[in-house]
Order: sequence, then C-alpha cells, then structure tokens
Amino acid sequence: MLRFLPLGLIVLLVLLPSLLILFATHRPLKARIPMATMAFISPVLMFGLVNMLPYLTNDVRNAPQWAHLVGLALWGAGFFLPWLIFALFLHVGRKASAS
Repeated sequence: MLRFLPLGLIVLLVLLPSLLILFATHRPLKARIPMATMAFISPVLMFGLVNMLPYLTNDVRNAPQWAHLVGLALWGAGFFLPWLIFALFLHVGRKASAS
C-alpha cells in the first residue's frame, strides 16, 4: 500500500497535466507537444537544480537554514509546476471578451 501512494501522487501531480495538455483538442498539435513535454520534464529539471547545488540540500557544513528551506520549497514546487504550465496552456492565446 505504501508503494502505491507515492506512485499515485506522481501520476496525479506530474503525468495528468501533461496528458491533459497533450489530448486537448482546442489547440493544434504543434502547440500541444512542446507544452506537454515542458510540463512533463519540469519536475525533473527542478529536482536536478536542487540536487546540483549542495547548498540547497544542506550538504554543505556551513549551510544556513534558509538555504535548506529554499531547497525544500523548490523541490516541492517541482510537483506543482506541471499544473502551472497547464493553467498557462489553457489561458495563453485566448482573446479577452469585449463587454
């Protein structure tokens, strides 16, 4: 049971927005593929950024607490980046209604 919970969270938080972007029919395929790829790859890039800088993962002996907190915030933000990209995908290119 404990193995399925993180896998389900990863699917919901990362894979689902990528698939929703990919299968949206109101945009051409040329616009959907780069956005879906960016939504799918963005958590990996964020985790790589945090792990590449040892200052953010508290691997440095003199790292202050704020640096570790920023690393944790960036690591957590990696799960929500696909949803932000999905929201941008839905709203970019829409024309404002003239009322």
